[in-house]
Amino acid sequence: MEMTKWFDTNYHFIVPELGPSTKFTYASHKVVSEYKEAKALGIDTVPVLVGPVSYLLLSKPAKGVEKSFSLLSLLGSILPIYKEVVSKLKAAGASWIQFDEPTLVKDLDAHELAAFSMSIHFFLGRVWFVKYLGNGLANIQTVGKVLTVGVGLNCRQRVNCRQRFQLSA
Repeated sequence: MEMTKWFDTNYHFIVPELGPSTKFTYASHKVVSEYKEAKALGIDTVPVLVGPVSYLLLSKPAKGVEKSFSLLSLLGSILPIYKEVVSKLKAAGASWIQFDEPTLVKDLDAHELAAFSMSIHFFLGRVWFVKYLGNGLANIQTVGKVLTVGVGLNCRQRVNCRQRFQLSA
Protein backbone atom coordinates (compact mmCIF):
# COMPACT_ATOMS: atom_id res chain seq x y z
CA MET A 1 0.00 0.00 0.00
CA GLU A 2 1.03 3.55 -0.69
CA MET A 3 2.20 5.96 2.00
CA THR A 4 1.49 9.65 1.50
CA LYS A 5 1.75 12.97 3.37
CA TRP A 6 -1.08 14.01 5.67
CA PHE A 7 -2.06 17.29 3.97
CA ASP A 8 0.67 19.89 4.41
CA THR A 9 2.29 18.34 7.49
CA ASN A 10 5.32 16.13 7.94
CA TYR A 11 3.08 13.26 9.01
CA HIS A 12 2.36 10.34 6.70
CA PHE A 13 -0.34 7.70 6.50
CA ILE A 14 -0.93 4.46 4.63
CA VAL A 15 -3.60 5.03 1.99
CA PRO A 16 -6.47 2.53 2.30
CA GLU A 17 -7.34 0.73 -0.93
CA LEU A 18 -11.08 0.11 -1.27
CA GLY A 19 -13.51 -1.30 -3.78
CA PRO A 20 -17.16 -2.22 -4.20
CA SER A 21 -16.58 -5.58 -2.51
CA THR A 22 -14.90 -4.05 0.57
CA LYS A 23 -16.51 -5.30 3.78
CA PHE A 24 -15.90 -3.17 6.85
CA THR A 25 -15.70 -4.80 10.28
CA TYR A 26 -14.97 -3.61 13.79
CA ALA A 27 -11.63 -5.43 14.04
CA SER A 28 -9.48 -3.36 16.40
CA HIS A 29 -10.75 -2.51 19.87
CA LYS A 30 -7.70 -0.37 20.61
CA VAL A 31 -9.54 2.95 20.98
CA VAL A 32 -12.01 1.47 23.49
CA SER A 33 -9.27 -0.37 25.43
CA GLU A 34 -7.17 2.78 25.66
CA TYR A 35 -10.18 4.85 26.73
CA LYS A 36 -10.95 2.33 29.51
CA GLU A 37 -7.30 2.30 30.59
CA ALA A 38 -7.23 6.11 30.88
CA LYS A 39 -10.58 6.14 32.71
CA ALA A 40 -9.28 3.53 35.21
CA LEU A 41 -6.38 5.91 35.92
CA GLY A 42 -8.84 8.73 36.61
CA ILE A 43 -8.31 10.48 33.28
CA ASP A 44 -11.48 11.36 31.39
CA THR A 45 -10.45 11.74 27.77
CA VAL A 46 -12.20 12.48 24.49
CA PRO A 47 -11.51 9.63 22.05
CA VAL A 48 -10.53 10.91 18.59
CA LEU A 49 -11.15 9.02 15.34
CA VAL A 50 -10.62 9.97 11.72
CA GLY A 51 -14.15 10.70 10.51
CA PRO A 52 -15.83 8.31 8.09
CA VAL A 53 -16.07 10.77 5.19
CA SER A 54 -12.41 11.79 5.39
CA TYR A 55 -11.43 8.12 5.69
CA LEU A 56 -13.20 7.40 2.41
CA LEU A 57 -12.04 10.56 0.63
CA LEU A 58 -8.42 9.91 1.62
CA SER A 59 -8.61 6.33 0.30
CA LYS A 60 -8.09 5.20 -3.28
CA PRO A 61 -9.62 2.50 -5.47
CA ALA A 62 -7.98 -0.90 -4.93
CA LYS A 63 -5.97 -2.57 -7.68
CA GLY A 64 -8.31 -3.83 -10.38
CA VAL A 65 -11.06 -1.37 -9.43
CA GLU A 66 -12.01 1.33 -11.92
CA LYS A 67 -10.43 4.70 -11.06
CA SER A 68 -13.90 6.22 -11.47
CA PHE A 69 -15.24 4.11 -8.55
CA SER A 70 -16.96 6.41 -6.05
CA LEU A 71 -15.35 5.79 -2.68
CA LEU A 72 -18.26 7.64 -1.08
CA SER A 73 -20.57 4.87 -2.29
CA LEU A 74 -19.18 2.93 0.69
CA LEU A 75 -20.43 5.48 3.24
CA GLY A 76 -23.61 3.51 3.98
CA SER A 77 -21.58 0.42 4.83
CA ILE A 78 -18.93 2.15 6.97
CA LEU A 79 -21.28 4.27 9.09
CA PRO A 80 -22.70 1.27 11.03
CA ILE A 81 -19.13 0.25 11.96
CA TYR A 82 -18.42 3.73 13.27
CA LYS A 83 -21.74 3.58 15.13
CA GLU A 84 -20.64 0.34 16.78
CA VAL A 85 -17.37 1.93 17.92
CA VAL A 86 -19.24 5.00 19.20
CA SER A 87 -21.66 2.72 21.09
CA LYS A 88 -18.77 0.83 22.71
CA LEU A 89 -17.11 4.11 23.71
CA LYS A 90 -20.38 5.44 25.15
CA ALA A 91 -20.87 2.18 27.08
CA ALA A 92 -17.33 2.60 28.47
CA GLY A 93 -18.29 6.06 29.73
CA ALA A 94 -17.16 8.47 27.00
CA SER A 95 -19.36 11.55 27.10
CA TRP A 96 -17.94 12.96 23.86
CA ILE A 97 -16.28 11.39 20.83
CA GLN A 98 -14.37 13.51 18.34
CA PHE A 99 -14.34 12.80 14.61
CA ASP A 100 -11.54 14.61 12.79
CA GLU A 101 -12.72 15.46 9.28
CA PRO A 102 -9.66 17.10 7.73
CA THR A 103 -10.98 16.86 4.17
CA LEU A 104 -13.39 19.68 5.03
CA VAL A 105 -10.49 22.00 4.12
CA LYS A 106 -10.53 20.83 0.50
CA ASP A 107 -12.62 22.16 -2.38
CA LEU A 108 -15.58 19.80 -2.14
CA ASP A 109 -18.33 19.19 -4.65
CA ALA A 110 -22.03 18.88 -3.79
CA HIS A 111 -21.82 15.07 -3.57
CA GLU A 112 -18.95 15.23 -1.06
CA LEU A 113 -20.71 17.89 1.03
CA ALA A 114 -23.86 15.73 1.02
CA ALA A 115 -21.79 12.84 2.41
CA PHE A 116 -20.71 15.04 5.33
CA SER A 117 -24.33 16.04 5.96
CA MET A 118 -25.36 12.37 5.92
CA SER A 119 -22.61 11.47 8.39
CA ILE A 120 -23.51 14.35 10.70
CA HIS A 121 -27.18 13.34 10.68
CA PHE A 122 -26.23 9.73 11.41
CA PHE A 123 -24.26 10.70 14.54
CA LEU A 124 -26.18 13.75 15.69
CA GLY A 125 -25.86 14.20 19.43
CA ARG A 126 -23.09 11.64 19.85
CA VAL A 127 -19.95 13.14 18.34
CA TRP A 128 -18.03 16.36 17.85
CA PHE A 129 -16.79 17.06 14.31
CA VAL A 130 -13.46 18.83 13.87
CA LYS A 131 -11.96 20.53 10.82
CA TYR A 132 -8.37 21.68 10.88
CA LEU A 133 -5.24 22.60 8.94
CA GLY A 134 -6.54 25.08 6.42
CA ASN A 135 -9.43 27.19 5.30
CA GLY A 136 -12.54 25.26 4.21
CA LEU A 137 -14.83 27.60 6.11
CA ALA A 138 -17.36 27.62 3.27
CA ASN A 139 -17.65 23.84 3.72
CA ILE A 140 -18.24 24.27 7.46
CA GLN A 141 -20.96 26.81 6.75
CA THR A 142 -22.62 24.37 4.32
CA VAL A 143 -22.49 21.25 6.50
CA GLY A 144 -22.99 23.33 9.63
CA LYS A 145 -26.57 23.96 8.56
CA VAL A 146 -27.38 20.41 9.71
CA LEU A 147 -25.08 20.49 12.72
CA THR A 148 -26.77 21.18 16.02
CA VAL A 149 -24.22 19.76 18.47
CA GLY A 150 -20.79 21.19 17.77
CA VAL A 151 -17.92 21.73 15.42
CA GLY A 152 -14.29 22.50 16.15
CA LEU A 153 -12.24 24.90 14.07
CA ASN A 154 -8.47 25.20 14.03
CA CYS A 155 -7.46 28.43 12.33
CA ARG A 156 -3.70 28.34 12.23
CA GLN A 157 -3.29 31.66 10.47
CA ARG A 158 -3.26 34.71 12.73
CA VAL A 159 -6.80 35.62 11.77
CA ASN A 160 -9.63 35.68 14.25
CA CYS A 161 -11.80 32.60 13.55
CA ARG A 162 -14.85 34.40 14.82
CA GLN A 163 -14.39 37.10 12.17
CA ARG A 164 -13.84 34.58 9.39
CA PHE A 165 -16.72 32.34 10.37
CA GLN A 166 -19.80 33.96 11.83
CA LEU A 167 -21.10 31.50 14.43
CA SER A 168 -24.80 31.73 15.12
CA ALA A 169 -26.47 30.74 18.37
